[in-house]
Amino acid sequence: MRGNRMSTSEKLSLTNVRLSFARLFVPKAFREGQAARYESAFLLDPSNEEHQGLIEMIQERALEVVKEKFNGKVPKGLDLCFGYADGDPIVVGPNKYASKPKEYDGYEGMFFITSANTTKPKVVGRTRGDDGKFRQLEEEDGIVYSGCYVNATIALWAQDNEFGKRVNANLRAVQFVREGEAFGVAPVDANDEFDEVEIPEGEEAENWDD
Repeated sequence: MRGNRMSTSEKLSLTNVRLSFARLFVPKAFREGQAARYESAFLLDPSNEEHQGLIEMIQERALEVVKEKFNGKVPKGLDLCFGYADGDPIVVGPNKYASKPKEYDGYEGMFFITSANTTKPKVVGRTRGDDGKFRQLEEEDGIVYSGCYVNATIALWAQDNEFGKRVNANLRAVQFVREGEAFGVAPVDANDEFDEVEIPEGEEAENWDD
């Protein structure tokens, strides 16, 4: 029976990578019958020495899960959740695969890896509180967005079902590292849009402490 044996890598840590297509707080299903998923993509710079090592690690771990899934073999028709955004080929084991070009904001010259999970990932800030735990971030905090830089943890796994043979990545957790130029249209900050309005005499100002 196809697809009945799960092959998953250990946790992979990605450091100081750029976040793209972030759907970390509200899941979405893209086709009928599909479970709603949390998703994100991460961009790595092949010219960065640290990221070069991460890219090599991703390829090595992908080879491991593929061999475990397919009894030591590497299928030629394998689809990958990662590659070079410019379409340069990528090697997994004995086979060379063509990357799918990605013409999105920030992708030029980058290596990308996409990830998803039906379980909500942990999204945290940079520092621990007095209790020793990282602060959990939510969408309304406006801290994590597509275009910022993050640390992330993922796990690779191999798929073999009616949708094909593929290496996927499970999204585990994301930590905000630093700001970056937002991809697409940045949200409007009303604090930058207006001046304060003088309250007419006799009217009470809003009480924001309620």
